[in-house]
Amino acid sequence: MVKARPMVFVGCHILESFALLTSALFVAAGAFLAWSFDPAWLNRAGALVIIVGVLLAASRFQEWIQSKFMSFFQANFDSSFDDAIAESVLALTTEEREELKTEVKPLVHKKISEMVEDSKHRLKAWEVWLVVIGTFLSGFGDFIVSVIKTRLP
Repeated sequence: MVKARPMVFVGCHILESFALLTSALFVAAGAFLAWSFDPAWLNRAGALVIIVGVLLAASRFQEWIQSKFMSFFQANFDSSFDDAIAESVLALTTEEREELKTEVKPLVHKKISEMVEDSKHRLKAWEVWLVVIGTFLSGFGDFIVSVIKTRLP
C-alpha cells in the first residue's frame, strides 16, 4: 500500500531556495575566478555567502506567512467548517456543530503552528550552514585553492 505524502506549501521554501541558489552561484563563480585568476576570489565568495546567511536569518518570512495564514484561518474557519459539515454524511444538531467547531478550531490552530515551527527550524539550520560555510571559505578559501594548485602536476 502506498502511503500518501502530506501536502507541502511550496511558497514557504522560496526564500531558502533563493538563498541556497544564490550562495551556490557565489561559490561557483568564486571558485572559477579563484582558479583562473586570484585565489582570494574564493574568500570574497565566502563573504558573500555569509551575507546571504545573515540576510536569511534577519528575514521574518516565516512569521509573515504565519500571520497571513492565521488571519485567513480566523476569517474563513466558520464558513469552511460549515461547508465541510454540510458535505459530510454527519447529521449534527446545531449544538453538536458548535461543540465540534470549538473542539476542532484549536486543533487546527495548533497543527498550523507546528507546521510553521518545523519550517522555522529548517530555515534556522540553513542559516547556520550558510554562515559556517561562508566563514570557512572566507578564512581558508585562498589557502585551499593555493594548496590544490601546487599539488596538481
